[in-house]
Parts: sequence; structure tokens; C-alpha cells
Amino acid sequence: MSNPQSRSVYELGLEHGAVGGKLVGAAAAAFLMFTGRLSTARNRMAGAGLEVVRFRFDFEGTKVCRVSLPVAMRAGGLAKTRLRPMTETIPKALVDVAGRPFAEHQRRYCAARASPAS
Repeated sequence: MSNPQSRSVYELGLEHGAVGGKLVGAAAAAFLMFTGRLSTARNRMAGAGLEVVRFRFDFEGTKVCRVSLPVAMRAGGLAKTRLRPMTETIPKALVDVAGRPFAEHQRRYCAARASPAS
């Protein structure tokens, strides 16, 4: 699935050295991955205000990396969401899910995966 903006970025890549591309992800987290001779395409895309992210593939298989970082959980105010009418009087983070506020499920998930203090 694509939209006019992703289609124009795809065409920009093809016009400047890419031989193909693939839309990966969705919405604000979507990427267009290109293959081909990309030095010109990268320059044109950066010049058009697009973020160019270089990546590489490896063949070592799945790796699990544990990083101990502080966690900040957002619990914003009232919002116009798909959870209405539940969120008309309370923030999404406080909506009851299986007997607990959603934020409590998030906190428990993070705590269960936290690295032990060294």
C-alpha cells in the first residue's frame, strides 16, 4: 500500500540510481528501502529534506542485546482516540485493561525485562 508522497519518493529513487525499492513498516514508522547504485539517490533525497538511513545486512542470525536504560512512560491528557468514549474523562494510560490501568501493564512489562543492577 502506498500514498502519493511515498510514490513520489520511490520515483525519485528510481530516477537517480535505484533499481528497485520496498516500502517497509507503516504510517510514521515507514521506510523505503532501495537497492542499486545509490550515491546519487541518497544525495537527491537528502536534498529533498528526507532522512537517509544507511544500513547493512549480516548473516550471523538473531542477536539479543540487553541494555539497561531508564524508562519514561508517557501518560498524557485526554485525547480524541479510537478508545472514546472511555477516554472522554480519563487519559488512555488509565483505561482499565483486565482489571488494571494500561500504564500498570506497561510498568510491569518493563520491570520484568529490566537488567539486574550491577
